Amino acid sequence: ADVRPTDRAAPFTRTSWASASEVFEDALVISTWVAPTYPQPPLAFYQMVIRRLLAEGRITRIKMVFENRLNPVIPVLEAWIAQIGVPLTTQSGTLIDDVAALMNGRYLVFGLGTFGPGVCQLSEHVEQVFYFASGWPQHFKSIPTIGRVVEVLDVAGGYTKVGEWDNSPERRALMLDYPAENLAFDDA
Repeated sequence: ADVRPTDRAAPFTRTSWASASEVFEDALVISTWVAPTYPQPPLAFYQMVIRRLLAEGRITRIKMVFENRLNPVIPVLEAWIAQIGVPLTTQSGTLIDDVAALMNGRYLVFGLGTFGPGVCQLSEHVEQVFYFASGWPQHFKSIPTIGRVVEVLDVAGGYTKVGEWDNSPERRALMLDYPAENLAFDDA
């Protein structure tokens, strides 16, 4: 399919890509990559970011974009979002549709990888990116169209490191159980 912008207007205005039809107030990305060098973020990371954006009055709804439902965080996060009463929609379709949805997000959340920076390079809407990279360098800060970049750090040092991810039951349980008290925003 041909993915070209139909309206390349000024930053933070509506741009239509493929099947995207709106500028989302936020988009939450959950990666399901299980390569040894790509540890998955803990549930607490996503909850921290959502709490912060809600407290700052920046979001009123959430759009989760994911490749598939293999990540154990997805159903738990969906249930938690419903419990706190925030409207939630999900996007899990073709790569083109998923990227189009992300490109219209203003507040984006990513784990470790090159997918997030790639999406941000294509978008003119991104006001803020939050990411969890287990201490691994990411390239969000070098993208001039992003308003603000915030890393969530594992200050306790007990979470899965790059090279340790093995998709084992223990690692998957850690994704759900790692406490928010062990994490911190790098701009706090």
